[in-house]
Amino acid sequence: MALQPDNAEKLLEAGFTLDYTLEGSTFYFEGEEWVIGGRLYPDGPSSTSPKIVKKGLWLPSVNDLSRWLFFRDFEVEMNIYRYYDDFCVKATARDQEGREYKAEGGSEDHALFKIIMQVLKSGNVPEWNTFSVEIID
Repeated sequence: MALQPDNAEKLLEAGFTLDYTLEGSTFYFEGEEWVIGGRLYPDGPSSTSPKIVKKGLWLPSVNDLSRWLFFRDFEVEMNIYRYYDDFCVKATARDQEGREYKAEGGSEDHALFKIIMQVLKSGNVPEWNTFSVEIID
């Protein structure tokens, strides 16, 4: 599941960045959604045009939004509650300084979208946390 184009635009306008592109990433291009990667159907194309990645609108998935928070050292809790005949997702994220951000939405991606918007608007955006890996033969 990926964000709707209007919410993806809001995130990007607020300073959200595409730190990587993985197979399975979704882009909105000329009114259609495209998925980066291999074949989806036996007769489908084997790859996606670079033009779609460069000119299309990236639609972050729940995984993309979670990674954005994770690699900036946020602790995130999500709970799903029954809401009449449907459900509601409530999420809380805490940064390393103890600042807390809360949101709820009708889906996991929408709750995380709201939290990241709060973080971006606050100006307290931690740097991308990188780490090194030692390869042992």
